[in-house]
Amino acid sequence: MFYKILDKSTFEKDWFSWYNNNRNHVYVFSHTSLISRPQYNAPLTRYLFLICLIIFALSLFFQFWANSMENPQVLSSKPHFFILTALPFSFEITMFSFGLVVFIRFLFVNSSKNKQIPWHIKDILLELDEQHILLISSKSFPDEDEHKNY
Repeated sequence: MFYKILDKSTFEKDWFSWYNNNRNHVYVFSHTSLISRPQYNAPLTRYLFLICLIIFALSLFFQFWANSMENPQVLSSKPHFFILTALPFSFEITMFSFGLVVFIRFLFVNSSKNKQIPWHIKDILLELDEQHILLISSKSFPDEDEHKNY
């Protein structure tokens, strides 16, 4: 990882286009706060939606199987399977599965994105004044002779 201290005007004139092209792996700090952090996309979201649809369909099928094939009981001429009685069960199973999948995704995907800032970078942040900003990047900067590696 690399860091660079820049004047705000230099950043706006010379480095803003580089920042826009490399936004996915750059942190920008001012003297008081974090201005920008990398934007991570969520590639598992559509798969999570499809998994939940499949679980919902399977739970409806399970209700149909349990009520009409495995244990068919005729109770005062009511149908063996009724969709309105199967929906609450299917909804609860789907939400439980969704919660498990989101929790597992949080543990494995987001833990790799949670990087801690080293102490010497925090010391540099404390020394920043109002006219400067700090860039932290996982890729090297264009002018190789001026960047610092930590």
